[in-house]
Amino acid sequence: MEVAKDAQRVTVHLCGELDFASAPDLASRVPEFPRAVDEVVVDLRRLAFCDVAGMRALHRYCVEQLDAGREVRVIGARPYFRKVSAITGLVPQCREG
Repeated sequence: MEVAKDAQRVTVHLCGELDFASAPDLASRVPEFPRAVDEVVVDLRRLAFCDVAGMRALHRYCVEQLDAGREVRVIGARPYFRKVSAITGLVPQCREG
């Protein structure tokens, strides 16, 4: 995972696998953001695999950011991820990109 910050946006680049083994510590691996951050972009272009546990962890993370008053966008999702996201209702802001 890589995190890039500017004045008002943070981009979280997820890499590799987000699954049963790695999902529980997703939130703990992402640093706290200053209150001035208005938007969080979660970039999935380098995410090779995500199971249901990973999707739930990502959903929880997105909800936490939304609850903190931030806009959340999920970009770069592969077709399987977008399909499962649409079916389950998890990660509803998932967009192509």
